[in-house]
Amino acid sequence: RVIVYRILPALTSEFVNPDMVPFVLPNVLLIAEECTKEEYIRLFSNSRSQYRYTDIYY
Repeated sequence: RVIVYRILPALTSEFVNPDMVPFVLPNVLLIAEECTKEEYIRLFSNSRSQYRYTDIYY
């Protein structure tokens, strides 16, 4: 699966830049919807620390 192995790593690497999170997160969630249960568990359970967002803007 090209999306899972090529596109998703490039998208998740942008989570270090807080300004990019609003643009990247919807695409990551679309990929998550397309994954099988096994893929979802393998890809997203180990990467929780990447998705921590500490700066909250109101």
